[in-house]
Amino acid sequence: MAKFLIYKTSNSFSSNTKESLDLASTSYIGEIKNGKTIYSLFEVLYLLEKNKAQLLDSKDKNISFKELMNKNEKNHKIYLAFRDLRDKGHILK
Repeated sequence: MAKFLIYKTSNSFSSNTKESLDLASTSYIGEIKNGKTIYSLFEVLYLLEKNKAQLLDSKDKNISFKELMNKNEKNHKIYLAFRDLRDKGHILK
């Protein structure tokens, strides 16, 4: 699967691509609302780290995994637990 775009607006993350909708339906990453896939911070970090998505801010500037993680350092341990559980096949909401 090619990378799909996720957009960051203030404190939310969303995508309206076919790939994001397919992924939400099959892998339960993200939540579909009003034709868009809405992501949590941890889901976005996971998709960035796994090289499945590209994150853009409101000015279409790319935000890397490292940049996003540095802005949310206090959540680092929670993300590591999230990643470990997802890698083991668990569905987290």
